[in-house]
Amino acid sequence: GGNAVVKSGGKLTHGANGTTEAYRVAMRVGGDLTIESGGSADVTARGYAGGYGPGAGAMWNANWQASASHGGLGAEHPSPVSWQTYGSVRCPTNLGSGGYQHGGGAICLEVGGATTLEGTMLARGEAQGLAGNAGGSIYLRTGTLTGGGTMDVSASTTDQYGAGGGRLAAVLTAGATFGNVVMQAYGAGSLRGAAGTIYRQAAGQPLGVGTLLVDGNAVTYTTNTTTQLPSTNLAPADEIKRTALVATNNVRVQVTTDSYLGDLFLTQDSVKLYLKGHTLRMNAAYHSSWGTTNRVVYDGGQIIWNLPGTVFVAR
Repeated sequence: GGNAVVKSGGKLTHGANGTTEAYRVAMRVGGDLTIESGGSADVTARGYAGGYGPGAGAMWNANWQASASHGGLGAEHPSPVSWQTYGSVRCPTNLGSGGYQHGGGAICLEVGGATTLEGTMLARGEAQGLAGNAGGSIYLRTGTLTGGGTMDVSASTTDQYGAGGGRLAAVLTAGATFGNVVMQAYGAGSLRGAAGTIYRQAAGQPLGVGTLLVDGNAVTYTTNTTTQLPSTNLAPADEIKRTALVATNNVRVQVTTDSYLGDLFLTQDSVKLYLKGHTLRMNAAYHSSWGTTNRVVYDGGQIIWNLPGTVFVAR
């Protein structure tokens, strides 16, 4: 019912998980939450153990072994692996899957008042081993968000097959901006795992009418290393039906089924959207700022912009 403060040197965390989702931070603060500079909510390397989770990689410490997935797929690999994305975009609570070691854990915070983040919220994969470990989850629902700290659900670094990023969501119930807080959900590795997802929704926006950012961090990806939308496991139905997708910085996004989106922004020619023969319907009127057709690989699919009385089809 009161306020909570994590002082410099303090850390809010949970126990390390193994083969199941046994532990996560699940905390409700009735007043304000402050994480001071030097303080943290940190569940890095607290997710699934090596070789476990819905997107598990190999539990071997070798350059040629497969890495783990979560919000983004692990780097393209010649051997058969689980290789699937999973979990909710808007309300992520799942652990990151393990490659050689642990994926990232999960932080779920509900704050009735203001959240001030000058320190860090971290749910990164464990930075150990050559088969990368996926990022975990951060879900923050708060009145307002201010500060210059960092929220990060990126995968672990690795020398070879990198893991996928995790999932991050920040939902405001009273505020309109997200301060100067840095939000990251990068893939990692020399052979880069795909980016995870960052969902942001400001006060006054109806449920689900937020922005879904997929940021590739301006690195190079192989064709099949993608961020899948919707994810192929443990995802609520139609959860991004009214959400605007913003894809940027070399990222590759793959549509996994006939789907709806609230809007679409493919920001550069280096971005690719793979339809894989599916139909993507926009709950928005056509606008020229969505991107260009050369940023889409259709494979027999189509994009339909819905406007009462009019249908625009991009092929």
